[in-house]
Amino acid sequence: MINAKMTLFQRIRRRFAPPKQAVIIVGVEYDSYQIHNAIKQHSQRYFTAFFIDDEPWNHRNEIDGAQLRYPVEWRALCRNYEVVAVICPSAEAREELLGVEDGDRRILTTRLLVIPPAEIPQQADIDQWLTRQIEDADSIRPDQQES
Repeated sequence: MINAKMTLFQRIRRRFAPPKQAVIIVGVEYDSYQIHNAIKQHSQRYFTAFFIDDEPWNHRNEIDGAQLRYPVEWRALCRNYEVVAVICPSAEAREELLGVEDGDRRILTTRLLVIPPAEIPQQADIDQWLTRQIEDADSIRPDQQES
């Protein structure tokens, strides 16, 4: 009976909890997966909605429920799925992503972050830490090609 009550409590809690916010992780290498894994294991506020990868044989496959998409799609994914942040494991990955030309020059409210996996806390305060990183970052502007 206790287990049934806990399940009911969990269902009620999940129903009234704010929805998780989507993030995109650039790359499918080990560094990118470490970032995803930290969010998956410890975040109550964020989830990985998509991974960005340019290999055609990976397109639309999934890693832990997050779909792999092409780099040219990242701006549309941000707009269409209300993505709050795009997380790059390195400055090089960020520059490659910004160098992808898709013709869309609109400003996004999505934040573009460079977060090496070693900087992500591996404990329960990841939500507070990641929220602070997102708030401190600038929106993505069309002229933001080089930084």
